[in-house]
Order: sequence, then structure tokens, then C-alpha cells
Amino acid sequence: MPTTKKLVRTWLSAIGLPPSIVDTFEAAGIVHPRDLAELEVCHYPALGVKEAADRKKLFYLIQRVKMAVPSDGDGGGNGDGNGDGD
Repeated sequence: MPTTKKLVRTWLSAIGLPPSIVDTFEAAGIVHPRDLAELEVCHYPALGVKEAADRKKLFYLIQRVKMAVPSDGDGGGNGDGNGDGD
């Protein structure tokens, strides 16, 4: 199983993005699932994602990652981000 740092590279390759674009994500520091979850559509062109089909695949991947990766402060109700509720 890939390490957390390799997950993003693996996912981007799995949806069919060209290696040059996958390399651009890495060069931009987008190497952890949380980094990917924070991307918005306006970031795609700067990362080399210009084809409509690639944008669509990336959009749906990011949506799945957002559902799996909690954002800071979610789940706890007290703002400490540890999800224990106290």
C-alpha cells in the first residue's frame, strides 16, 4: 500500500492524468490527501489541468477525498480539531 505521501500521486495517475501533470502537483507541494482536498477549480489551470475531461476527473476525485478527509475543527464541536468533543 502506498504511503500517505504517495497516495495523491497514485490517485492522480489512476484517474488518467498525464505524468507531466502529476509531477506538477508534486512540484507544487500537493502531496498529501488534505492538500488535494483544499484545491478548487480555479487552481486547475496553474497545475496544468486544462482538458475538460481531466478537469472533470480531478473534480470528482477531490470530492471523494473531501468526504474522506475531515477539515480542521470538524467533528469535535469545541474547535480543538481532535474530534473528542471536550
